[in-house]
Amino acid sequence: QVASGKVLTGSIVVDPIVQVGISTILEDSRGHIVQLGLYNALPGGATGPSGQRLAERTFPKGTRIRIAEPYLKIFRDGNRGVRVDDPADLHVVSASAGKGGDLEGAKEEGNRLFADGQFHAAAIAYWQALRTCAQDIAVLLSNRSQALLKQDRWSGALRDAAAAILLHPSVEKSWQSYQA
Repeated sequence: QVASGKVLTGSIVVDPIVQVGISTILEDSRGHIVQLGLYNALPGGATGPSGQRLAERTFPKGTRIRIAEPYLKIFRDGNRGVRVDDPADLHVVSASAGKGGDLEGAKEEGNRLFADGQFHAAAIAYWQALRTCAQDIAVLLSNRSQALLKQDRWSGALRDAAAAILLHPSVEKSWQSYQA
């Protein structure tokens, strides 16, 4: 359902994750949290580690955006959210200085959302907390994946590469192991 003639303005509260499109969470001026799916927002349909890095630079946590005529929908996971298909409907009001925060700050945000009964948003915030130290863990998993590949231990290598990608999608070596 399109909210014709309406504008949704809010701040991105977690770093984006690139899948088919960009998934993130938006908080409006009243503190309401909504899942946000941005499609066709990256040039050339960038995906994989390059798309993830581009999304993190383009829509970092704290970025304020305005969405013209937001399309309200129920996502595959059953959560309600907003989908944006046309980049022309999306306007960046103010860009964030980049990825900020630390493990403790992200955990506190998750706790705040949990206490407010916003369990889906809290789960995403906790995932974001894990991602603050995820690059180190992802590199270790990726290295172990490479070692397992050299031993022809395919399932273990695939498992570690997939876990590394989930933790930190922009680690190039993880994608190489996953595609091997």
